[in-house]
Amino acid sequence: MKCFALPIAFASCWRLALLVWAAFSGCLWAQVVDVRPRIICRGSPVLLADVVTYPEQFATTEQKLVICAGDEWQHGQEVSLRSLAYLFLRHESLRHLQLRGPAYIQIVRLAGEAQLRLARQAVLDELAQRLPWRDWQIDVQFSAADELALAHAGSFSQIRHVTTEPGQLLGQVTMTLVGRDQAEHDMTVRISPRVLRQVTRVALTGRQPAGHVLTADEVIAQTLWVDDDRQEFVERPEECTGFELDRLVNAGDLLRLASLRKPTCAVRGDEVWVTCCKGPLSVRLVALAEESGRLGDEVRVRNRLSGKVFRAILTAHRTALLQIGEAPTTP
Repeated sequence: MKCFALPIAFASCWRLALLVWAAFSGCLWAQVVDVRPRIICRGSPVLLADVVTYPEQFATTEQKLVICAGDEWQHGQEVSLRSLAYLFLRHESLRHLQLRGPAYIQIVRLAGEAQLRLARQAVLDELAQRLPWRDWQIDVQFSAADELALAHAGSFSQIRHVTTEPGQLLGQVTMTLVGRDQAEHDMTVRISPRVLRQVTRVALTGRQPAGHVLTADEVIAQTLWVDDDRQEFVERPEECTGFELDRLVNAGDLLRLASLRKPTCAVRGDEVWVTCCKGPLSVRLVALAEESGRLGDEVRVRNRLSGKVFRAILTAHRTALLQIGEAPTTP
């Protein structure tokens, strides 16, 4: 770790006099600033906020001060701390700083914003023509490795073709971009951007315990971006309304299909209203549940008057349906 105070040119005699005066007045001081070991360039000017480790210690206007033009540093170049200190001298407000950091700072050059926009739009246009992506609302995110690959490939003037490898649809999708630069030279770059899909997921508006039956006002639909196509979450409120939770779910949590089960409609010993239907005719009677069951289950019920046992399908809370063929039969 080295420190370099910003050099100030004046005669040695004046320097001694100034230091003596400063010792008594306290007006000459140096603020120590840590410098990043790696400076990332994106084709645009390098700002103070890109160079220092803690940019928040400077005012917003100072963070935007240009330290170096974007094309002065090359990828992989090492800039000495002393050279960086001289660049700070361009701004009078930074001349009191004392830089602290490694003797040499590594320069990492990534693709510029224009290059990224061109590549991103080319990928989106290509995916929009293919199934299943064309049926989805998608977006693309480049990683630092992608930006580095695009920077090494050079500056595309146009991208004519994008090919994707089979298999992966969302998440890291490997693809090849083919295009030309300003001199009409062919250029090829291989990247693996993150492909995202916009989906709807259902979450709870409040904390609910296991066994609670959900109502429409207790769930809310949210729009999210995901990088996988797993079908394990509830996508629409109607898919979970009236269902029972099999575990505690906190407010804001996304509802999983595995967390839902059909609600309990009858417990053994409950009185159940059974609608008996035969053709256009129907009659309702009260029966006793011989066993517990959930929505859609076929359970045994006993006629309270005749004592006859038959099977009926649970359609709601303590409600069942019996479709009569010839006559109810005892199991």
